Amino acid sequence: MTGHSYHCGECIPCLIRRIANEFNGIILDEFNRDLLSEVITNLDENDSGRRNLLELAEFVRFFETTVSEAEITEQYPELLNECIDAKRAIEMHRRFAKQARTVFNNYKNLTSVVS
Repeated sequence: MTGHSYHCGECIPCLIRRIANEFNGIILDEFNRDLLSEVITNLDENDSGRRNLLELAEFVRFFETTVSEAEITEQYPELLNECIDAKRAIEMHRRFAKQARTVFNNYKNLTSVVS
């Protein structure tokens, strides 16, 4: 990274980190790219930030709308692991989906692509 930015701002870990911070009222100027403020529909289809944000939005929609644990574990079979408490993991993903939705709603330019 160059300058004062410490994170790219467009990879999934950066987006998750930003959502967690913003949900808790922490706005940090440490991202090289302010993807949430960009007009996503104006970005090239091959733009990695665009793809990552759309994939994350799809994940959020899935956990907002899918009720059945069976449907979730069918989509994410890695949850069926003796080392993972699937019920708690699903609850965590649903909490994240709610938090992400709250943050997404703060950016009107995202409404058409994340809803």
